Amino acid sequence: MKKIIFLIYMLSYVAQSIAGHYYYKQIFLREGLPSRVRAILTDERGFVWIGTREGVYRFNGYELKKYAHENNTPNTLPSNSIVNIIEGKQHDLWIISEKGIALYEKDKDEFPALKDSTGNYIQAYSACSVEDGILFGSKGKFIKYDYQTRSFSSIQLNGKPNFDITSIISLDKNSILCSSRWARNILVDVRTGKIKSDHFTPDHEITAMFLDSKRRIWIASYNNGIKCYSHNGKLLTSYTTQNSQLSNNTVMCIAESNYHIWIGTDGGGVNILNPETQEITILKHTPGDDSSLPVNSITCFYNDGNTFWAGTIRGGLIGIKQVYMQTYTSALLGTDGGLSENTIRSLYQDNESTIWIGTDGGGINKFNPTTNKFKHLLSTWENKVSSITSFDANHLIFSCFNKGAFILDKKTENFRPFIIVNDSINKQLYHRGKSVNVYQNTLESILILTDCLYIYHMESHTFQQIKTENILGILLAIAKNADCTFLNDMKNIYTLNHQTLELTPLFSFSEASDTTINSVSKDQNGTFWIGTNQGLASYNPNTHSYSTYPTNLFTNAISVVCDQRGRVWVGSIENMLFPGLS
Repeated sequence: MKKIIFLIYMLSYVAQSIAGHYYYKQIFLREGLPSRVRAILTDERGFVWIGTREGVYRFNGYELKKYAHENNTPNTLPSNSIVNIIEGKQHDLWIISEKGIALYEKDKDEFPALKDSTGNYIQAYSACSVEDGILFGSKGKFIKYDYQTRSFSSIQLNGKPNFDITSIISLDKNSILCSSRWARNILVDVRTGKIKSDHFTPDHEITAMFLDSKRRIWIASYNNGIKCYSHNGKLLTSYTTQNSQLSNNTVMCIAESNYHIWIGTDGGGVNILNPETQEITILKHTPGDDSSLPVNSITCFYNDGNTFWAGTIRGGLIGIKQVYMQTYTSALLGTDGGLSENTIRSLYQDNESTIWIGTDGGGINKFNPTTNKFKHLLSTWENKVSSITSFDANHLIFSCFNKGAFILDKKTENFRPFIIVNDSINKQLYHRGKSVNVYQNTLESILILTDCLYIYHMESHTFQQIKTENILGILLAIAKNADCTFLNDMKNIYTLNHQTLELTPLFSFSEASDTTINSVSKDQNGTFWIGTNQGLASYNPNTHSYSTYPTNLFTNAISVVCDQRGRVWVGSIENMLFPGLS
């Protein structure tokens, strides 16, 4: 798994100047969640509450707990078909089902249904938080829960007894914007129920309404895109598939994150709109791409400040986080959406920023970080490519486990054998079960690294064997500067002087020590960060100081990479990536 972790790091590093990628965590049937999610909320304790047609589910980050209606059982939901979930300012959790409202009792972990004075369930379709309570939208009326009196009261809509309030927005202390699914929206004085405007905006068949942080009103009507209005109802702009980058005209939900408007569509995925530039970023499912949005039909949103949650029609719940790295996995051979083989053995970035990827049995892949597209070099298929480096401006040299080294033409993608010294030595190096790595350490020389060390001099086309003693395992390249190249084996870090060609130990673990080196990376200050079987360590050659970094996160640091922002990335045997040390 070490090689995959390196790929994640390298591809993310190249893409830092590009828009961030998104990581998706899907909670679905295999976790026990129904496929259709209708409401989401994260409470003050961090629990994610999920409303479905089969009841309410609580997700604690690891597992789900289900709450459902049970016939002839008190203190259960009035119905399993959940419409909305809302948390009040006093952190009280309200569930709106198709048959009534329930209020969560934390101490009992129950959802008793609320009833009116006649003993009937209190029914509602929508809710919003107001200054002194919770306002519920019902049939032809508002039902208000008052925090101070802990009681309900009704406000009838004047002249609208059959108006089902399916969505409400509090515009100010007294003005409520209401909509009904198949009717227009109305502006109501919540104190009296008087209709201030019978058509605040001309939209009808309204599917979603949202008030953003700048007090703009966003309204979506069925198959008609999305419109933005001022606080007093003046149309500011509209977005459809005809006049913008919007991916689908049927908008089901609207939310906000970092001053961007998130638009959930029925079949077009998630659209992220920057209202200032009017640019839209689309998160959409791509068949065969496991790193894309899992499904394209979105029903509801909830932004808890840490994770952006999306409910879907047939894909359960999706947690969305913006990240600056992206994971790529295998794709069908010859396609451009992923790798030819999941396990990565080597990486090389050329001067044109193309990334050449050596896989464990899938040959060489060519990755374009601008287009995010792969090209599988089919002529190298089934080769285990242990290393790739530059040969000259038009050629690379790569080494294949148990086969040999080859020179690759970057344009034609043809390759030819590169014989190390002679046929006898070449065969001896490559047919004994040890990797042979190639590394260009100067413009005039290429290192051949295994349990011995050769230098290939480019100008004279000659090889030179460098004297080495007691190499443990094989030599690996760490970094280079104008004067020397840094290498390591399982116990030592070495310097190879470019002038004298002498290999000198710089740091060593004693042979009696149980510590072995897995990976080494050199930071911008010259400190060597060492991944070992005992965890993470560092060595400062200027002060000759060695430090360890005990942690409960991992014990075996398989791979270590220092980036140009002063961070150390550690890949562990547990298949995780840990950034953070500075």
